[in-house]
Amino acid sequence: MPEAFCNCCRKTTQHKVVMRRCSTESESGWQAVHAFLSKLFNGEHYYPMEQQMFCRECNHKLVVTSNKYSGSNTVKV
Repeated sequence: MPEAFCNCCRKTTQHKVVMRRCSTESESGWQAVHAFLSKLFNGEHYYPMEQQMFCRECNHKLVVTSNKYSGSNTVKV
């Protein structure tokens, strides 16, 4: 299990990782069809996913988003 700093516990604790769908933006019908077809032909996942980390001691949530273009991870509190 990964360890990360928990703002509630104020220390580094073990965290469990869960995958969750990213919130979708509202788009028109044609944009939705175009996005689906491009993802289908490119072999990408239909639903964009993001990691959520939960502290094992206090169950506080951290959202970890990754930028596939830069390869870096960002932690949102």
